[in-house]
Parts: sequence; structure tokens; C-alpha cells
Amino acid sequence: CGCKITSFGGKPLDIHDMEVDHDDELADGGADDPGIDGLTLMTKICHGRKTRDRALKRIRARRHQV
Repeated sequence: CGCKITSFGGKPLDIHDMEVDHDDELADGGADDPGIDGLTLMTKICHGRKTRDRALKRIRARRHQV
């Protein structure tokens, strides 16, 4: 994810601090099981930021359509 974070809550990151992200978001019609090439391992922090940013982008796009 390009994240520079090496610790969370004072502890080094481990596998429990990671989440799998769908490259093509489910909310945008991406496949639930896209295969390994359609997934990216990200820190929970980066995954949350990406998900929030994309959701805001969808909301803004809908406002401009009205």
C-alpha cells in the first residue's frame, strides 16, 4: 500500500494489522472473488483511508449528476 507505518498502538505491525483490499471495489461492481491478481494487502489504516476516499468520491459524483 506504500504505507510508511511500521507500528500501531506502540507495537510493530503484524499480519493482524493487515487487510485484503479489492482492487475493483465491490461497491463499484467489482467481483467478490477476483482472484489473487485483483487483491492487494494493505495496512488497516491505509485500507480504511482508501475505502473512505472512494466512498466520498462516489458521493460527490452523484451530487454532480443531479
